[in-house]
Amino acid sequence: MNDTLDADLFRKILGKSSQGVIILDQQSRIVFWNRWMERASRLAEAGVVGREFTDVFPELAHSRIMRGIQNALSQGLPTTLSHKLTHRPFPIFPPAANRNVDERMSQLVLINGVRAADRTFCCFIQIQDITDTVSREQILREQTEELRLAKEMAQSASQAKGDFLANMSHEIRTPMNAIIGMAHLALQTELNPRQLDYLNKIQSSAQSLLGIINDILDFSKIEAGMLKMEQVPFHLDEVLHNVSNLVTIKTDEKGLEFCFHVAKNLPLGLVGDPLRLGQVLVNLANNAVKFTRQGEVILAVELETLTEESITIHFSVRDTGIGMTPEHISGLFQPFTQADSSTTRKYGGTGLGLSICRHLVDRMGGRIWVESIVGQGSTFHFTACFGRANRERRRFRLPNDKYVGLRVLLADDNAASREILQHALESFSFKVTPVASGVEALVELEKARVNDPFDMVFIDWKMPEMDGIRTTEEISRLFPEQKMPKVIMVTAYGREEVLHAAKGVGLSSVLIKPVSLSLLFDTILSALGEEEHRSNNLLSARQNDHQTMQQLSHLRGAKVLLVEDNEINQQVARELLDKAGFQVRIAQNGFQSLAALAEESFDLVFMDIQMPEMDGYEATRRIRNNPAWTALPIIAMTANAMASDREKCLAVGMNEHISKPIDPRHLYNTLFRWIKPRDFSAAEPATSTSPTTSSTPTITSSAATTPKSTSLPANESCPATLVPDSVWLPASIPGFDLHAGLQRLGGNQQLYHKLLQDFRHSYRDAAEKIRAGFASKNLKDTQRLVHTLKGVVGTLGSQDLYEITRNLDAALKNANMADAEALLDPFQQALQSVIQTLADLEVPHHASLLSHESSNEGIDACSEKLDQNTRDHVSLLCHQLASLLDRGDADAANILEQLKKSLSMTNSQELTIMESCMADYEFDVARDVLVKLARNLGVSF
Repeated sequence: MNDTLDADLFRKILGKSSQGVIILDQQSRIVFWNRWMERASRLAEAGVVGREFTDVFPELAHSRIMRGIQNALSQGLPTTLSHKLTHRPFPIFPPAANRNVDERMSQLVLINGVRAADRTFCCFIQIQDITDTVSREQILREQTEELRLAKEMAQSASQAKGDFLANMSHEIRTPMNAIIGMAHLALQTELNPRQLDYLNKIQSSAQSLLGIINDILDFSKIEAGMLKMEQVPFHLDEVLHNVSNLVTIKTDEKGLEFCFHVAKNLPLGLVGDPLRLGQVLVNLANNAVKFTRQGEVILAVELETLTEESITIHFSVRDTGIGMTPEHISGLFQPFTQADSSTTRKYGGTGLGLSICRHLVDRMGGRIWVESIVGQGSTFHFTACFGRANRERRRFRLPNDKYVGLRVLLADDNAASREILQHALESFSFKVTPVASGVEALVELEKARVNDPFDMVFIDWKMPEMDGIRTTEEISRLFPEQKMPKVIMVTAYGREEVLHAAKGVGLSSVLIKPVSLSLLFDTILSALGEEEHRSNNLLSARQNDHQTMQQLSHLRGAKVLLVEDNEINQQVARELLDKAGFQVRIAQNGFQSLAALAEESFDLVFMDIQMPEMDGYEATRRIRNNPAWTALPIIAMTANAMASDREKCLAVGMNEHISKPIDPRHLYNTLFRWIKPRDFSAAEPATSTSPTTSSTPTITSSAATTPKSTSLPANESCPATLVPDSVWLPASIPGFDLHAGLQRLGGNQQLYHKLLQDFRHSYRDAAEKIRAGFASKNLKDTQRLVHTLKGVVGTLGSQDLYEITRNLDAALKNANMADAEALLDPFQQALQSVIQTLADLEVPHHASLLSHESSNEGIDACSEKLDQNTRDHVSLLCHQLASLLDRGDADAANILEQLKKSLSMTNSQELTIMESCMADYEFDVARDVLVKLARNLGVSF
């Protein structure tokens, strides 16, 4: 009875379940069917109990449901099925659904075997309605997909915007550089006042526009995530010096004081990105100048935190300008915003500068903020973190203890400028007396003349009542020449203007505000006659170069053998040596160097290391084995710059090691150290050995290897008026450090331009050659190619390509093929980018060749008379060539060759221009030349 009650109770419980329940016996007959199943299947329990399962659901006879039931009845195994595994497992419907709507539910089905007393299994089936859950999941999946697509679209739009801005900036910069360059050249010519005014305004406006374009380019890089930050050692004072050069032009125009205040305890040797730091400082300083009518702009640099490895610096730029309200400040660092809408109209600007500064400061691990009061000025603050390049806390060391406590009189009417300069002088351990005018300076000099005279006077030029010039004249009258203190003029105005005004008054030197610590220190030591103890920085590079050239004047005419297989490296070294007055002979490899030494004597040999046939190591060994050459200086000139490379060079008998890219000062100093002065005037000139008269390989002299002109060849019949007097070189080339590249070539722009184009033509397929070397396992020649390329790229100043090539060279040198292969794709991308940049560089050059339209010169002067048959043939060729050029078809080169054969040498210039343009894929430019040529030949097509 209890068992019956228990069974009935369980049936009632299962009957009221919120899930479907079916129980099958061993023969798959239905023994239980709850109310949920009645509603969902629309079949009453009485109509299904006792029937076989497949009788009720014939469509499930061969389904996973039936296989699950059989596993449960035979072995008691469980099975779980859902709509994800088997779509709509049961032909049942939501219990509350309209019977007229045939939409089955989504369900979760659990099948289990339950052992009976006779050890056979019955089957217990549970069915759960998960339609709402599935619906929610579907909605979530759809929303997730929509979000993913929206994110991709946003990223794509951002990338497209960044690419557009970058491309637009590049396209605008090209003509802008031409405008600025031409305006600069025009300003060097004789001009009347009106022309001078026009050109100054053109140049000023062009510079302003270029600044806007630069902001857009940087902003696009930031948004595209392409802005790179360097980590290189640098000297903070050099950054400040560059800031001074850029900002003082504007402060001079507005009559503002611009001052630096650098804390005494601040180390100056840092590791970071000096270019980006300078960019932030220039931007903030220019911003301060723009909004300041009178007063001063002060750039302060203070120590925030210092460890053995790192330093955090607090920079601030304070002005006495218009100031801002809190409302104006709130959106100040957002892109495309200014203090208010009227600011843009009144003062100009894109509103990008401060946004860029914020991004750069973030990348330097700092933060940026502003404090301001309307009508009283603003102070922009930012912090930045750097590594320490030099842990020495003493920044400037006096060469002698006698200068400690040096008595210095400082006269400046501007209180802020006076305080900052006093602070700087005291950081050198000098005893400083500040005064506010020339009259006060004379009083102090008079008082101290007998008992404790001043050793040095720093005096501002522009002061009321008595300016610096007149004060210096009074000092000259006050003291006899031998007892007069050193007088250094400090001014915010142009140096040349001061020197002209101060001619003959006895100044020791002139300093332009703001004064960097390095320049101040060097100027003081120079005034004290301590030139050799000047600080070692780039600020005195020009004077050092002049001194080096003076020293080398004693070596003019000395003979140098340059052993180098790469033509670009040959030309770089030869031009630098020619400039210093040396006779240069070039050998292509070690064999040719031995032949040259056998023919004549040399004062020094520059020896490349990696060369075909015989490398520099083997050549040096053979030279040293000859007793006649044991004392001959041999200097390694190689792109291998590691200490181990230097030791290897010395081990085989070389005297010194110069790394590529070549530093001209290092090159000249090496010559000065190793060539003994003597009378070189009687030295025989370096000769060229002709291959037709000797079996010795060709060895070229300086004259024989004079570079081909970057201009097109001229001839007697057709004056070379198409050729510009100087090459077209822009103010900047993307991816190149023009300053470094030109510095290595002694400032020779024409040579630099030629080397860039030689590089483009010689190395455009270098990546393919390296890949082929990898495939053929010819690693020796491949490594030599990469090594040579590294030196050339370093010389030209392409920093990104140089770094990748240097790493690839190191990987090949160490036989680390995994790293080398991983670097090959980045190398190819960087190389292609450089090649394309150099190709773009030539477009304005070719365009300039087409700009000369004189009826008596250039192309118009090159017309020749053609007979009718030739005219018809040339017309046909011109038609075919024009058609191919319109399509950009490389077969145009074949037609051009036929055209060359049909015309005399009179027209060689035009044909050469077309050939050059086509080689650079500038088919539209080549077609323009063809039109002009045809017009002047009198043919139509």
